[in-house]
Amino acid sequence: MQIDVQRQTLRLMAAATWQSFVALTRPNGLPADHIQATGEWANYTSPTNIGAYLWSALVARDLEIITATEAYQRIRQTLATVAKLERHEPSGQFYNWYS
Repeated sequence: MQIDVQRQTLRLMAAATWQSFVALTRPNGLPADHIQATGEWANYTSPTNIGAYLWSALVARDLEIITATEAYQRIRQTLATVAKLERHEPSGQFYNWYS
């Protein structure tokens, strides 16, 4: 019984975490770094934020919080935008922050 309660609690936490990413993500597929208490989005993101969003989309799919189709569409949009981001020319590395 205890394990079922723990699983249910973890699933609820995962669904809530996913909803926070949904709230943070712009139409271009990039998540804002944060949202102010006033509802104003940050005008920047980072590779860390983007990676966390992509992993969260996969987990949301695996836990059936979203469909495989939705996960695919979200990941496709994000990767299409990431492909257009400017990078450090000599190394090809992404910059730490993007507006």
